[in-house]
Amino acid sequence: TNVCAIYQGNLFEFLCPIPPLAEQSRIVTRITQLRRLCADLRQRLAEREAVQARLAEALVQSVA
Repeated sequence: TNVCAIYQGNLFEFLCPIPPLAEQSRIVTRITQLRRLCADLRQRLAEREAVQARLAEALVQSVA
């Protein structure tokens, strides 16, 4: 069988580059903005769905 393993000793040799602090700050700021935008869009979608449901209900009642 093929077994993939990472040994603890190998992890200490692994280099993981990270962006400078200013770039990290810009990334966090942008992600925060995008998360806020997603939350706003979810809220607007929920409001539109509620309006659509009320309109559909009113239409059904007007036909009945």
